Amino acid sequence: MKSIPDRLKALKKNIQEYEQCFNRPKNSVKLLAVSKKQSVDSIKLAYESGQHAFGENYLQEAIGKIHHFTEKDISWHFIGKIQSNKTIAIAENFDWVHTIEREKIAFRLNEHRAKMKKVLNVLIQVNISGEESKSGVSLEAFPQMVACVKAFRWLRLRGVMGMPAQYDSFKLQCKSFVPLMDAINLHQPKFDSLSIGTSQDYKAAIAVGSTMVRIGEGLFGPRKN
Repeated sequence: MKSIPDRLKALKKNIQEYEQCFNRPKNSVKLLAVSKKQSVDSIKLAYESGQHAFGENYLQEAIGKIHHFTEKDISWHFIGKIQSNKTIAIAENFDWVHTIEREKIAFRLNEHRAKMKKVLNVLIQVNISGEESKSGVSLEAFPQMVACVKAFRWLRLRGVMGMPAQYDSFKLQCKSFVPLMDAINLHQPKFDSLSIGTSQDYKAAIAVGSTMVRIGEGLFGPRKN
């Protein structure tokens, strides 16, 4: 069984090869290690092997990890569903938030960051497939949400996060991202961050333009529940 350092090395090699294969600029795709349900020791192993960006879904679990690591070069990304009563802690502890889907959440994050006088990097979560089981604004509501978030001084809207329906076929995976790419190209082509692609479909995501792939099991192995 491969170790975390070995998996990280292989992932970075794959990403570089896919950048080259799909004519993407070198180092244009970042790896976000999804560390939910992973131990501090596992995160430390990844960090010591050169991984400095981590994504967490559950606030209480994440805060314990963030407070454990004092390294200033770690970038913490919140990638879970946001409840209104959690916005203060999210604003105080994270560098990025990927999952803005409501104006109320954007308002509260902006309000808390204003007190800190520190801009927060944010992404709008879009429900690409329209599935009820998935979070995010609809493609139809996307332009309105862009205008809303851009109006907040202490939020820096960097781009979009999405997770399409899952397919085994590379061709279908690429096709599943098309509606999101069309919406971005039509309404906000200057976004610099596109958080799409997971352990199952990151090759297809890189092919269509992802700048940040979210890898959990592909790096840490199966989660221990």
